[in-house]
Amino acid sequence: MSKTIRELDNGFAIKTADSDADVERVAKFDSVVFDDKVGDLCRQLFTNHPNTKISDLIFIENEKGDVISSLCLIPWEWDYGGVTLKVGEMGIVGTAEEYRQRGFIRSQVEYFGSYG
Repeated sequence: MSKTIRELDNGFAIKTADSDADVERVAKFDSVVFDDKVGDLCRQLFTNHPNTKISDLIFIENEKGDVISSLCLIPWEWDYGGVTLKVGEMGIVGTAEEYRQRGFIRSQVEYFGSYG
């Protein structure tokens, strides 16, 4: 079962994935918001990427438990002049059309801003 990070107004909650079932829920959401290739990319990132942790996938649920927005952190290591830097890319960022313009992406970005 997913872990609630923060409760939002009106029954919404930001959650982190913590199971393959959560990854599948978000991948299906991504397939609807984008297309099946993006849904497959989500599955691959959280089953095959060497540095991605399942908790790097966050999403927002509505009061019915439906995924209505998601964002994931894709961790990378860059070599800059012999110095290894740990960096993160926000990827597969989306919100269902009927829930846009409500600050859901901003709420998820704020979570990753304090991630660490």
